[in-house]
Amino acid sequence: MKVILTTSELHDPCSSVSTRIFGVPLIVRVIREYNRAGFTPIIVSPCDDIKYTLERHNVSAHVGRWPHVADTDVLIARADVLIDAGALSNIAQSRGNTAYLVGEEVVALKLTGALVGELGEHSLHTAPSSLYRLIAEKRSVEPSTVTLFEKDAAIFGDGRSLERWLLRKAQKGVHFTSKLNAPVENLIVRLVGKFPWVTPNRVTLLVNVLAILPLIYFYYGHILIGSLLAYFIGILDGVDGKLARVRGVSTKLGLLEHSLDTLYELAWYASFTLGYYRLTWDTTALVLGFMLLTINSYLKHVYLQFELATGKPLKTLFRTFSRIDGRRNVYILYFIISSILGVPVLGILLSLVHATVTAIVYTVQSTRHLRLLD
Repeated sequence: MKVILTTSELHDPCSSVSTRIFGVPLIVRVIREYNRAGFTPIIVSPCDDIKYTLERHNVSAHVGRWPHVADTDVLIARADVLIDAGALSNIAQSRGNTAYLVGEEVVALKLTGALVGELGEHSLHTAPSSLYRLIAEKRSVEPSTVTLFEKDAAIFGDGRSLERWLLRKAQKGVHFTSKLNAPVENLIVRLVGKFPWVTPNRVTLLVNVLAILPLIYFYYGHILIGSLLAYFIGILDGVDGKLARVRGVSTKLGLLEHSLDTLYELAWYASFTLGYYRLTWDTTALVLGFMLLTINSYLKHVYLQFELATGKPLKTLFRTFSRIDGRRNVYILYFIISSILGVPVLGILLSLVHATVTAIVYTVQSTRHLRLLD
């Protein structure tokens, strides 16, 4: 199937497709979704600088005149409409002549090779909405229509609405702390996203450098300050992935982030425990801290082994419990609350209990699931 993106009938088309969304030109962001779905679209536009823009951002697309599409299935879509890669894959697999709507606007039109031959290629040289009306007039039968869900597509509009749509789609976590952190993460992404030089990898680097600060504060007994810093860094840790998703980019280096997260996470727990021990010489804290490190390390290994065995993250299969399971942000909240109350050892104890319950639940559930696969 050939994919053609057109700027026909757009008001000020060159300005629309070059407008930056989170530091990326709209046309680049649109094409990244087509590339993710396995398509290399052809862009038909009078805008001279589109080709240079695409080359500079290293996306796969051709810029030129209307291509030869006789007897070939074709998807004609507006260049200012962002359609999710998953929805594009479903469109590719659909049969028949179909118009795709966002609200009441026809934003894409999939035509079979037979209809293309019947209409004549020259008839295709227009926007989806005009072509839809033309087909209805010529054949007296309109193509079937499919209204794309809000989660599947968005029209550029004023830019702000598209940014809000991308932020909603970029929200990955279902845990209650993910929902708690989302407004702050979104604010930071809006602030830094307008600067192209602020990349997800640079945010990751910044997070891992800043992660040293809570270690120092914990060790020298400034437990509340260290806990507040750790929680803020935890929020920043969600910014790099969200920034990558709103821009439609991914890197292999990003996979290493999880290992770095584990490194400073475990170091925080150890430093918190040692810092409290140096203040009180309470060996109970050492025992509880050692147990927390042990259980948490075991949990990380269960997550890893399950994903290696099934190809799916453990949390995505057990979504109900994953909303409240034990993880770093929860433990840091325990540290903050217990430090405010003046009993930091309570934060270690609560974290240990939560981690232990999580380990038991996920061990039982993963064992059952893996046995079914044997």
